Amino acid sequence: MKTAASYRVVPVHPELLRIGFARYVGDRRRAKDNRLFPDLSQDSLGLYSGKFSKWFARFLVSCDAGKERTCFHAFRHTFRDGLREAKIDRDIALTLGGWTTSSGAVADSYGQGYSPRLLYAAISTIAYPGLDLSHLHTKSVAG
Repeated sequence: MKTAASYRVVPVHPELLRIGFARYVGDRRRAKDNRLFPDLSQDSLGLYSGKFSKWFARFLVSCDAGKERTCFHAFRHTFRDGLREAKIDRDIALTLGGWTTSSGAVADSYGQGYSPRLLYAAISTIAYPGLDLSHLHTKSVAG
């Protein structure tokens, strides 16, 4: 994990479940992988994000989507905009994004935080109009 804030409960958006993310996680567990994306390798700084970020930048250019300030990190900005558009309570939004506040209010450290059920309800309201991922949906496999 990159920071202490990285350790948190973050529910999976229902759209990711529809495209098979839970199945993918199960596959990684059955393969006894220690990481969710085992194909990523560390860069010279020991980070798994470095090489991937460089690959993603080249990918954007290759599909004519490379623009100034467009990088993999831009997904976090888009997520924050999605939280705003969904009118998610600021404290819940900060929790979901793993963002810490500079105020450091003592009250923020009290209690257990938000329940997974409440966080799931909040993240489920996020939508990106015009984004259609239905071609990626997986069919349930009868057990």
